[in-house]
This record gives sequence, C-alpha cells and structure tokens, in this order.
Amino acid sequence: MSTFRGPLQASNSWETQPPIDGWTYGEDAAEPSGSASHGEPTFAYYADEACAQEVTDIASAGAGTYWMRTTVVETANYAGLSAVVEFTVAQATVTVSTEDRTVYYNGSPQQAAPVTATGTDDYEVLYGLSEGEYDLGESPSFTDPGTYTVYFVVTASDNYALTTQSELAGSYTFAILPVDDPKPEPDDPEPDDPEPDEPAEPADDEPDDPQEPAVAKPSVDEPEETPAKAPSAPCAPSPHPSREGHVPPDAPRQPQRPPRVSPRQATPPPSCSPPTQRPPSQRLPSPFSVARSSAAGTRASRRRQKHRRILPLRDR
Repeated sequence: MSTFRGPLQASNSWETQPPIDGWTYGEDAAEPSGSASHGEPTFAYYADEACAQEVTDIASAGAGTYWMRTTVVETANYAGLSAVVEFTVAQATVTVSTEDRTVYYNGSPQQAAPVTATGTDDYEVLYGLSEGEYDLGESPSFTDPGTYTVYFVVTASDNYALTTQSELAGSYTFAILPVDDPKPEPDDPEPDDPEPDEPAEPADDEPDDPQEPAVAKPSVDEPEETPAKAPSAPCAPSPHPSREGHVPPDAPRQPQRPPRVSPRQATPPPSCSPPTQRPPSQRLPSPFSVARSSAAGTRASRRRQKHRRILPLRDR
C-alpha cells in the first residue's frame, strides 16, 4: 500500500540583503530595501538588538541607535527568511550665538543681548552673573556705566549635539559707556583761545630784522589782485569837426580864448586825456575868433565903399 506525500518545500534566500542608511534627527527617515527569492519581505524597527522593544514610528524617533528586522514569512511552498540590520539616527547640530554689546548711559536699565540658537527651537537658555550660577530666565539688565560679564548655559534634548552632556556653557560682555561732556558752543570760545574776530597772525609773517619793513607775501592759492581800471568812455566829439585846423590865410592872429564849457562838461570823462597845450607861438586862432575877425573886416570894407560914393568927385 502506497503513502501520499505533499510537494516538497522550496528553499529560500536573499537576493538583495536588506540595507538601511541612517539619517539626522529632524530629517526624513530613510527607506529600507531588500528582496528574497520567494515571498515579500516586511520591515520592523526596534530600540534593542534583541528586537523586543518595537518602535512603531521610526520617522519621529529621537537620536540614537536602532535595529531593523526584515522578515519573509514561511509558507508551505518556501521557507521563511529573517535579517537584522543596525542603523543610527544622528543628533542635529545646534549653533549658539552671543553678542558683545556696547551702549551709552541713559539713566534707565538696559538689557544685555540674549543668547540665540539656530537649528532647533527645542532648547533653553539660563543666565547668571557668576560662573556656575544660572538663575535668570532672560538676559540681565544694567543701569550704571561699566563693563559686565554675563554667564549662560544652553540646555537641549539628546536629539541635539551641544556637548556630551547636551549642555553648552559660556560668557560674553555688556558695556555701558558714560556720556561725554557737552562741547562749548561756537559763539562761546575758550578763555585761552583768541577772539573769533581777531585771529592770531602766524609767526612766519613777522620780519626777522626789525629794521627791515615787513613785505606782504602773496598767497600761493590766491593770485594777487590788480586795481581794476575804470571803463573807458568815448571822448566828446569836436563841435565843429569840419572847421578844426582850418584857418583862413588872411585871418589875423589873435590870442586864443578858453572855450566855453557848460556845467555838464565841466569835468572831462575820466578816460579822456587833457588836451595838449601848445606854445603861444604855435597856437592857432579859434574858429569863432576867425569868424568874428572876418565879419569885422567885411563891415569896415562896406563903410569905406559907402564913404567913396558920398564924396564928390573933386575930393577923390
């Protein structure tokens, strides 16, 4: 009598070993991969190597070391598979910034610059006035002039890399300067200073020898000023240009009389030079005197002709 046996179970193996890459806290979680000869693999995450503490949401898990277990469930046709891979979620980097601030005294409390951190909002800063004592939740304020040292400590969760204890401590300065004395007004000079209207003369302008007069030195930047010349005005034209210089040949020489000058012409133009005076022997008679002499000679000639007509013929 023969016995019936079912089909033999096929062997199974990993075609691609299930890997996974780590990531930094706050970043997107890496996607696992892996394939088997038979069956579809499934992935689960654990907080221990024995895979007893399962992590259901690995994307929001904090920084630390984790394990991924990949499993292919056994069936009647093929054998099952299982693999465990370790990976790490690294701490995020936090940069802490401080500022040394300087202000001027104003009579009111002034606050020191606060400590800031970039890379996360999940941190806490405590301040103190002495190292090791941090009892202030915000940066301290000061009123009087002086230089102060502010101590601080930054505390964050294990997901951020500050120090090995997840703390970062340090210090910075805050200075308050006194207000300077006001400067004197320009119209109220110092007693030792010379008067603004009477500046002191430089010593270089005084002569070395008291017997020699001081000579004014022209400035290099300012050229010497020359006296401005009065604008030249045109000379008054001659009243009789056609008669000037013309003397009848039979006119007797008479002494020249000064020409009549009207009140408007009493002062000659500034640019006209005075007329040149000739010697008495070279002076020419005035045209008016020549005309009067000629008229007098004409009247005398007419009287002689009239007298000749009146005299009888015998008296001629």
